[in-house]
Amino acid sequence: MRKLRAVDGSLYAIGSFISVDGHTCHGVAKRVGGHWENLGSIDYPVGDEPIALDLCEYQGNIVVGGELNPIGLGNDLIQFDGTNWIDVGGGLEGGVGAVTSLAVYQDELYVGGGLYVGAGSPGHGLARWNGSEWRDVGGSMRDIYGTTQYNASASSMLVHDGKLLVGGAFGYAGTMRANQFAIWDGERWCATGDSIGGTVESMAFYHDTLFIACTNTLNGQPANYIGRWVGGAFDQDCEHVGIGEPGTTAPGTFSIGADAGGQRPLHGLPDGRYTLEIFDAIGRRIALQRVTSTAGRANLADAASRPGLYLVRVTGDRYQGAGRFINVQ
Repeated sequence: MRKLRAVDGSLYAIGSFISVDGHTCHGVAKRVGGHWENLGSIDYPVGDEPIALDLCEYQGNIVVGGELNPIGLGNDLIQFDGTNWIDVGGGLEGGVGAVTSLAVYQDELYVGGGLYVGAGSPGHGLARWNGSEWRDVGGSMRDIYGTTQYNASASSMLVHDGKLLVGGAFGYAGTMRANQFAIWDGERWCATGDSIGGTVESMAFYHDTLFIACTNTLNGQPANYIGRWVGGAFDQDCEHVGIGEPGTTAPGTFSIGADAGGQRPLHGLPDGRYTLEIFDAIGRRIALQRVTSTAGRANLADAASRPGLYLVRVTGDRYQGAGRFINVQ
């Protein structure tokens, strides 16, 4: 079993199993009462058993993605209408390695995985289905060079606060530099500016905090294969869309210098007044300061009392940014 999914009060199990409680299930089973049951009947070639990797509900049907090769249906993405298994939108075409993640966002079905646009897929690593047509997602996922020449995939997705959080193995989301984690708001891609080692395989919220399953580094620091977000808003840097789009809050970039006599210089802030919030590694705000930047420089009173990683969130008139520093004392 790979995952458990709760849909409309029912529990589903997905994975590489072929039977549960005496029922032939081919990777998908539903909990009914005190036992498991199969969903309809579906045939696979002998010796080619499926591996179901994700499940969701879309337009009243149970949609399953994975490494699937059912007889008479398209590969890797199918749906159960309550009686029969059928294709989703005629099936995905072109270079589908496996569907690894599914999500429903703004009434569309998002499908992530080994989709290759060069072979005819509607999107590279990520595509969406609105019930009548397939489309890409703002340029979808890109490799570390910002192209679709090499593989890039959305391995995990999560809807939160009206936005779609996407984790996986990619270097860009659309035109936005995004190391394995990006945010889609329905129109444009945003990123946090972080560097996440390896692939973001899974995401979940616990006590309003986002946790990710990753590899062993986050921003160059040891992560022990799990990390959590402590920096406030996710979308700290976003694509610009439209012509002459009026900005409200501009994403900002600045650097934090080394401690010097209890203060750390902030370089790169436009001149003006700012509010600084300092958070420790577990997300607690430990200080609130107000500073003025002159000639691109302001000073942060170093409130870090212990060694470790700290985040600084900067907010000003039409400006928002975040940076990090490590206290070694």
